[in-house]
This record gives sequence, C-alpha cells and structure tokens, in this order.
Amino acid sequence: SGIPLARIFTKTDKVRSNMLSKNLIVHDKFMLETWDSLPPSFISSSLTKIGRTEILNYIEETLIFFNKPL
Repeated sequence: SGIPLARIFTKTDKVRSNMLSKNLIVHDKFMLETWDSLPPSFISSSLTKIGRTEILNYIEETLIFFNKPL
C-alpha cells in the first residue's frame, strides 16, 4: 500500500539477550507465514536508549521519502 511500516520491539532491557533472539526468530517465522518480506525491525529500550538513533533515522528517512522536511 506504500505506507511505511516498521516493527519496534520495546522494553528489550527486561529480557535476556538469548531470549530476545529466540523471540525475534519466532516472530519473524510467524510473520513470514503471511508476508512476502519483513518490514524493518528495531530493538529499543528507553532505559538504555538502545535503538533510539536508528528509529529516529528511519523516521527521518521516511519523511524525506515523502518530501516532508522535518
């Protein structure tokens, strides 16, 4: 449909990294049952600030794509 979509996994500081990896794999497999390809994914935590820059960059790129300057 041309509408930008991204998956953002939040509160990742509350889960051990091996469990997070397993959960992401399960989520990917589940989505690929009905999707041809996966949208961009971001892992984030407001506590550790992980993913913040990547998410903001994605939003900026999306706005530029639609010719809407910040």
